[in-house]
Amino acid sequence: MLFDPEPKKDKKDFYNREAELQELLESIKREKFVVIQGIRRLGKSSLLNVALAESKHPFVRLDLREVYFTYGSVSKFHLYRALSQELSKLSRIHRFTSWLEKVRGVKIAGFEIQLDWREKGASLTDIFRAMDGWASARGEKVVIAIDEAQYLRLAGRTRYDGLLAWAIDNLGNLVFALTGSQVGVLQDFLGTEDPRAPLYGRHARIIELGRLSHEQAMDFLKEGFKEAGVKHPDLGEVVDALDGLIGWLTLYGYTYVSEGKAELDRFLKMAAKLAAEESKKILRWSDRYQTVLRAVAGGALKWSEIRERASVKLGPISKSDLTYLLDKLVRYGYLERLQNGSFVIPDPVIRYMATKF
Repeated sequence: MLFDPEPKKDKKDFYNREAELQELLESIKREKFVVIQGIRRLGKSSLLNVALAESKHPFVRLDLREVYFTYGSVSKFHLYRALSQELSKLSRIHRFTSWLEKVRGVKIAGFEIQLDWREKGASLTDIFRAMDGWASARGEKVVIAIDEAQYLRLAGRTRYDGLLAWAIDNLGNLVFALTGSQVGVLQDFLGTEDPRAPLYGRHARIIELGRLSHEQAMDFLKEGFKEAGVKHPDLGEVVDALDGLIGWLTLYGYTYVSEGKAELDRFLKMAAKLAAEESKKILRWSDRYQTVLRAVAGGALKWSEIRERASVKLGPISKSDLTYLLDKLVRYGYLERLQNGSFVIPDPVIRYMATKF
């Protein structure tokens, strides 16, 4: 259903991303490296899921946001555990275990696959090489989908960017499809501006997701309420407040249908609490970030204005400290730096959070 808050998996529940879906499907056919990016709650995970279902290619999908938020890190142990589960799912459908049974550190029991995460255990290069060989023998491609790939930067000593670069260069039957909502952090991982980075210079098809227009957001809510068989309230204020972010629009519709009402201010408070909890886990939150966001939400858009307002709360703040805070908030998607050098908060719920919490 349109108002299901979980990422969509079926095209029939997927709203208004036909152009992006076709672009992604075409990229999976032709490219080896695809990146879907945009701020949180634009539907990147849903786009990836639906494309994987529609492409009909075998795939493994790693949700690194789920791993990080569940365990507080993306350690090799947790990464290998998630990959073991995905390979087991794949083996039940395609029965390719014979290609893995000779790989060091791989244990197979029926369709269940376990990867030894220890230093002398399973090597991802060997696993990817086996998957590539299996795909080549079938005249097939395998998609390695990594949702919220920026969390690989938190995965310990292993250089996963180097591993991806090697696989892209050497394994012709694997396609890597990555998503990222912390766009600046994702770009750091991809090394788009660092000639020393392993992935620098590798061609990547970039698919940038944007927000719904006012008309599209209104249509989405009306269609969702119609599908749920619920008479909808006046939606003008809701559409204006949630500013085309389909994730928040979906959650609003789900809340209204579930509870029989969803007063906008009450919904914004609930959503802001959710965003605040996420912020604490992502940024190791501090009052300094909140103060900077509050300054921007209050209308201080230029660097000098932000410094002046933040200093009222924090005391004198050095240029380097403020620059660090602003850069980090931009990298993690909480702020957006415009071409004229001013700053805005792209997510209306984050903006609300900054003013109320």
